Parts: sequence; structure tokens; C-alpha cells
Amino acid sequence: MLLFGTTANSGSTIVYFATEMWPGEGIPRFKAKQDIIPFSEPRKDSKKVEGLQINKGEMIEFTQTLFKSVKTGTVTISRTIQFEATNYGTTNYLSKHDYYNTGENLDLTLNEGDVLTVFMPRAEGHLFFKFKGEVYSGLCEPCGEADFKTEWWLKIEQNLKSGWILKDSTSIEDLGRSF
Repeated sequence: MLLFGTTANSGSTIVYFATEMWPGEGIPRFKAKQDIIPFSEPRKDSKKVEGLQINKGEMIEFTQTLFKSVKTGTVTISRTIQFEATNYGTTNYLSKHDYYNTGENLDLTLNEGDVLTVFMPRAEGHLFFKFKGEVYSGLCEPCGEADFKTEWWLKIEQNLKSGWILKDSTSIEDLGRSF
């Protein structure tokens, strides 16, 4: 269960926006740097899944990802700019299906003084951000200066069990992308 909003209970991390997409192009490949026991949900405060483990050195085969914005950044536009963007409307969750099959492509004009909430990177310099209550993806150059924080979770399945692991540099080695 994701906790969206501005307050948290039981120490859960607040999620401002989440997507089944990941940062960058291609399909990411990973290997475990240490033994990893997955969580039952994509949250650090959820229970560990008994009997499910990724062993050190093992390739991580994931079935789903969840990329979460856990701290947003704010950018104030300093001059009028225009760029191509995709408007996904008023949402805080974007599935892989909706990323590719919904949204309106448009030329977005931002004026001096406009304020954007930046969530996370996507690919090829694009970022997810909110403007006037709606979520966009686009090559918003000023958005790259925002101070945001994300968590990237990978769902794994083995022996009829499933769980989530947090992609971090301590426990997971990034092996690049396949195209």
C-alpha cells in the first residue's frame, strides 16, 4: 500500500507521485551485492517475506518496478520557456500502460514566476513534474535544478512467492541496460 499525501502514520515514507516506469532508457539489469530478503510491500516499514531471498552474486530478475517520489523539489521559472510535454492530468500514480497509452502531447508554455513541483527523472533528460495541479513529463531544463528524492523498488517472484527490494548502491549492482 502506498501512502500518498502530506502526513504519515507509523513512520511510513510519504509518496508524492509514483510510476511503474524507471529512470532512463532500455531495460535495467542488476546483480545482488549481498544477500537480500525482500519486503512484502514497496515500503521499508513493511514485513520481510519469509523464505524468499536473493543471494549475493545472483542476477535480479524483476517482474515490476515502482519509482516513487518521496521528496519533491520546487522550481520557479525565471523566464518564459516553451517545450514539448505530455500532460497526464490530476494523478499521483502512473502505470506503465497509462504512461504509453494516455496523456496529451502538447507545447507547454511556462512564464516567469510559474512554480513547478518536480518529482523525478524519466529518460533522455525528461522529468515528471506538476504544474497547476496536473502532472507532466517533458524536457523541462529548469526542473533539473530541483532538489528531489526518489526510491526505486523492484518486484521479484520466486517459488510462488513475491516481494519488493529497494534498488540502492549498497545492496544492488547496476549492470547497465539492454535494448
